[in-house]
Amino acid sequence: MGYSLLGTHVNLTIGGLPETIEAWKPPLVVTLDHSDVWRRVKASTPNTMIVGRLIREQEPDFNDRTVDPVLTARTHCEMVLPWAERMGEAYDFWQGVNEPAIRAPEAMRRYAAFEVERVRILARHGFGAVVGSFSVGNPNLPYWRHFLPALEAALQFKGALALHEYAWPTLNHEAEWYLLRHRKVYHGEPDHNWGGLPKHLKNLPLVITECGLDGLIEQPYPPRGWQALYTPAQYLEQLAWYDAELRKDRYVAGAALFACGMIDWTWKSYDIWSEPAKTLARQATPLYRLRKKQPPGPPEPPEPPEPVKPTEPTWEMDVEYRPGAHIIAGSLPRPGIEVMVSDPWGNVTRIISGTKAEYGPGGFEVLAPHTTTYTVSFLGETFDVLTHDGATIVTFRQAGAAMQTPPPPTMHDGDEMDELLHRLDRIIEALETQVHIR
Repeated sequence: MGYSLLGTHVNLTIGGLPETIEAWKPPLVVTLDHSDVWRRVKASTPNTMIVGRLIREQEPDFNDRTVDPVLTARTHCEMVLPWAERMGEAYDFWQGVNEPAIRAPEAMRRYAAFEVERVRILARHGFGAVVGSFSVGNPNLPYWRHFLPALEAALQFKGALALHEYAWPTLNHEAEWYLLRHRKVYHGEPDHNWGGLPKHLKNLPLVITECGLDGLIEQPYPPRGWQALYTPAQYLEQLAWYDAELRKDRYVAGAALFACGMIDWTWKSYDIWSEPAKTLARQATPLYRLRKKQPPGPPEPPEPPEPVKPTEPTWEMDVEYRPGAHIIAGSLPRPGIEVMVSDPWGNVTRIISGTKAEYGPGGFEVLAPHTTTYTVSFLGETFDVLTHDGATIVTFRQAGAAMQTPPPPTMHDGDEMDELLHRLDRIIEALETQVHIR
């Protein structure tokens, strides 16, 4: 049996565990115990991805409409950053909220905004982040379209998506909905109104930060882990199957078995320390070694020629978000330019600039119902436009050209008279002031 994508979730750094992980060299370790020993572990096994998580007594509820996701993210980062500074480069990523309960699309949009802000703050301080951390079987698949901004942020700042995957009473029980649910997330489930991630987001790494057997799927109490049903050898047989399945999905970076070093005896039946953890350490083939052993594939295709630069001057884009309908609207400097707007699923809308004069001489407008990245193309150039929950206003101008001030709104006759009287009042006030000074 071979193991290469399995790692562990560490609750407590007990004696002998760091040395076992150094011998194991797993692709992923998630830790709740931020001991200095992890610096030594990282130095010894630099290919192991380490994810840190801080335990909080109470997590934010994004179903609450009063929750400000941006402010909540800033508060969260204020708690995490001192620990991130302490652990430094020993940790690759930090996890955010653990297993958020999402019960409506609006809650998912709030959670996405929280994750976007958290990723940006951590990146600004030089730290990585995983987003998501949804519990087994969650969220509802159609809700993923509202989480795309968080995935875009993770991709932009070299982060990853985190999921939890459990099953019961065997690992392969209804695996497509439990232990291998990530395939539906990435590739879609038409019967549940979800087409899968946009093509460019299918390259976002997936880290399964908790996984294994969990009797809570069957009944809410008491917690029952693998020890309630199996010996270490029997569990290892099932883990070999899971590892083989994970290797079929190139975006999976690792899976952390829950757990090593249980603090609460209630969860002792989940503990893989010391067996089967030590067997995994002896028998595992580290992922980086496995990749080196793979036979060479077909020769790489030749590099494509450099694209021909457009003859038109380079263009620049300004983006503004406003409340309102889900549209992309904006302006080009002149009418008569064909504009193509494409969504990640290949749907293309063509429109001619100048058809929406309220946005300027080259105004245009198209529906953009999804919160995702669209591409806007014209005159041989393409721009990525990340939409938000509302109207996305884009203004294009030639590089180096100053941003044009929008023309003042057109006034009706009565408005013009009021404006003239207002100007006259100001002139009279200025003259009276001058007379007073003299």
